[in-house]
Amino acid sequence: MWPEPERELEDGALDAPGTANRRSVGGSLVPAISRRRLLLGAVRGLALAGLALPARGLRSDLRAARFAGEPALSRRLLAAGTADAGPLVVGTTVFLPTLDPLQLGDGTVVRALFDSLGRVVAGRDGVSPLLARSWRQLATNELELELDPSARFSDGTPVTAADAVFSIRTTLEAGYPLAAVLAGLSDLRATGPRTLVVRSAGGDALLARRVAVVPVVSQAAYSSTTTSFADRPVGSGRYVVTGFSPASSVELAASAFSWRGQPETATATLRQLVTQVALVEALAGGQLDVAEDLPGAAAAALAGSDPMALVGLGVDSFVVLRAASGPFADRRVRLAANLAVDTPALVARLLGGAGAPLAGQLVGPSCSGFEPSLAAVTPDVAGARQLLAEAGYGGGFATELAGPIELAPTLDALSGSLRAVNIRAEVVLLSNAQWLAALASGAGSWPMLLVQFDEAPLYDAGLAYELVVRAGGDLTVAPRVSLASLVAAQAGELDASRRRLLLGQLASAVRSELPCIFLYRQSWLYGWRAGVGGMPPAGWPLDLATISGAPYPPA
Repeated sequence: MWPEPERELEDGALDAPGTANRRSVGGSLVPAISRRRLLLGAVRGLALAGLALPARGLRSDLRAARFAGEPALSRRLLAAGTADAGPLVVGTTVFLPTLDPLQLGDGTVVRALFDSLGRVVAGRDGVSPLLARSWRQLATNELELELDPSARFSDGTPVTAADAVFSIRTTLEAGYPLAAVLAGLSDLRATGPRTLVVRSAGGDALLARRVAVVPVVSQAAYSSTTTSFADRPVGSGRYVVTGFSPASSVELAASAFSWRGQPETATATLRQLVTQVALVEALAGGQLDVAEDLPGAAAAALAGSDPMALVGLGVDSFVVLRAASGPFADRRVRLAANLAVDTPALVARLLGGAGAPLAGQLVGPSCSGFEPSLAAVTPDVAGARQLLAEAGYGGGFATELAGPIELAPTLDALSGSLRAVNIRAEVVLLSNAQWLAALASGAGSWPMLLVQFDEAPLYDAGLAYELVVRAGGDLTVAPRVSLASLVAAQAGELDASRRRLLLGQLASAVRSELPCIFLYRQSWLYGWRAGVGGMPPAGWPLDLATISGAPYPPA
């Protein structure tokens, strides 16, 4: 059965080392906004489910810097969208070219219009029921799910098992964003009007989570040639679309067939703004009730006006070290590299404070497998130099630090920090395709590789450990036991208690042996007008149905 539903460095070390200490590999580089889409699609073939990033727009370390450097926008530029279209107006910089949830993967609008089989809740094991009210473990690699008979689409038709099967198959066959999450799914079929069976190629501890996160569409409406599903989709969420202008706005109204009850606000508008500067100005100017994905620098700009909250986004950044050979085969060198990096300073300068150092592990508390007893590495430049001398590298050494071009500021800052202890790391800027290949190579293509792991939508630490092993950070953590063996064991462990122990062993082993440099976890900054109910949210994306708009002040 389903679990019970929820009730409901020294300052100079951060200076960029300059382009003389950088080089690019390969030809033309893919624009920043496309990197996330590459992760969503290309990773499917690599079976790196942990890289299945929801299509919610690129979040990078550049955001705070871009905001701080842009001139203020005039009110005239925002005038075209200032009319109050409804009691609840939400602003975002996430680009929405379509409302097809299978192409989008997840997001605020997807959650408003569509339900999935279940809900994976950040910080909790298992799955909370949604369209599927129960499941039964038929075998180590097979689950049977039964849909709630009261579930209805916005056109009044019942949600069937055939609709769920169609949604999952379409996602896989088209290579849509969540296809990477479904890696390893070998078969699924409807065995009755409200019953379906899903099967993985082998034992998979995350099978229920994988199939639970895919939004379910009406097969009949999706396949219809008479209407455009991308503009007027049919879902089982609490809202329906009343108007859509791609890359501009989405108008929503409460669904008459909402099987989970009516939303707090009958109508809502999602406004898409081009830049985060425009988003901040629209919120400060009273044009929005809620703004999502504000830059960290906005906290100072809006201080004393609208309420704000940093919510853990769950994008974790760390550097995988090639531990099998070279200087990083020595634990003392790996520890020295960690001690050289002042992660609190990185968070302040690169993220505008919208984040937190990783607590001595690869993920944050939103993930299953987070170990609260572990502590972050405390920067210690003098200690790092002493360890390098003890390891025979008193004069330092030269190495390479590779990562995607979009994260060049982070790579430069890291190179500067390491240079302070005489680890001379040349920054290598990779195209997206090269970066993905390095992550999947399993042979440690680079001595140091910057990795970003998006905890959503599965929120499981095991996927982050898999990334470390694949990127060349595997090592022996005890006699005849390696990180790779522990990763394989937890991935197939169906008993929740035993799996939790294995994840705890992995967390402790990684903290002890340091096959990586722990960096930071980015946050999502929300802002809202005083009087708006249902804020702040528990995480990403927003649940529009639970937010109530405050009355607008007199014009």
